[in-house]
Amino acid sequence: MKPLLSIITPVYNVRAFFERCVLSILTQPYNEIELVLIDDGSTDGSSALCDEWSERDNRIVVIHNENGGASSARNAGLEVAKGDYLTFVDADDFIAPDTYQLNMNYLLDHKEVDIVQFPYCNYISDDNIIDYHKSSPSLLIGNEEIFRNWWSGSPLEYVCWNKIYKRHLWNDVRFWVGHTSEDTRLVSDFVKRARSVYISEYGLYYYQRARKDSYTYEYDFAKHLDLFYAHAAI
Repeated sequence: MKPLLSIITPVYNVRAFFERCVLSILTQPYNEIELVLIDDGSTDGSSALCDEWSERDNRIVVIHNENGGASSARNAGLEVAKGDYLTFVDADDFIAPDTYQLNMNYLLDHKEVDIVQFPYCNYISDDNIIDYHKSSPSLLIGNEEIFRNWWSGSPLEYVCWNKIYKRHLWNDVRFWVGHTSEDTRLVSDFVKRARSVYISEYGLYYYQRARKDSYTYEYDFAKHLDLFYAHAAI
């Protein structure tokens, strides 16, 4: 049996994008998955969609929470995820076919690798891709090399959702609730735990640029301060 991959997805008022996201996950050829949907107090019907989909596919686990933000929702997902490996998908984003199959194949063939990072693109609509982040394949070994490349943001990206992690890396590690730059702040935890990170050329994560109703749409002083504290932690 293949190792279980847990996909943690916060859901908050994303009814227009929800089905596209879920289908992009459930139709992956790598089907030994657990999709953890955390309804973060949605008010647009997304909550009911979570329950409907869980009845249609037994690989889906649903948690209903009061609204606490993406970090709080991801933390709730981490508490129940059972996978040997973990990844994240935001509910207004989606992934290309074979993203998990190709990258899990690499991980299963290279047990010494703790994290795989795969390409992503920013988009506004299906026919409006803004930029494409894809680095040449490379293997980063050891804390110093991993830290140097993660701190520079190249080729290792700060974002959490274009990576697959071994589950043990998240033991006692949680997102910074109520703040932005929450995934940047985690770098200091992972560089102490990860032995090697592979930069993959396979797969693609479609990241929707901030919507007007999203938490990161307006970058005010408080969010700049969050980024400062994240860098200070690193």
